Amino acid sequence: MLPEPLTRLVEQLQRLPGIGAKSAQRLAFHMLRNPREDADRLCDAIRDVKERVTYCSVCNNITDTDPCAFCSGGRDVRQICVVEEPQNVTVVMNGAKQVQSLVIDPTVVSKDDVEMLQDMIVAALNDAQRKVDERLSQSMSGLMGGLKIPGLS
Repeated sequence: MLPEPLTRLVEQLQRLPGIGAKSAQRLAFHMLRNPREDADRLCDAIRDVKERVTYCSVCNNITDTDPCAFCSGGRDVRQICVVEEPQNVTVVMNGAKQVQSLVIDPTVVSKDDVEMLQDMIVAALNDAQRKVDERLSQSMSGLMGGLKIPGLS
């Protein structure tokens, strides 16, 4: 039987995605064996993220400033920035559906995950193109004042 604080820690760790009972126990025992300063740094990092990191109100990118670096000041306003899964793959496309940049989180990739990586890139690109189409359609609809012009609506 584990002490109550350790049991609570294991239960909380199990609530994290991808962490089962055994992994939660391993992590809890790891934290127990390490110096208190390590636990304090982990707690501080979690608090800091919860207090300072948010999603950009313009493009939904993960950021510590709102709007994010893509959307504030230096971005060409003719480009549409859409971020689907900011923790994995970020795709920035312009209105001509040209990919401006692609960033892949290196922690989600291993040499054995080439197929998964390809699927993630294709899904991100397709979703970005769909969102560009939606935003362009909304912009055109607003400009046209509801007029139905063949080929433009």
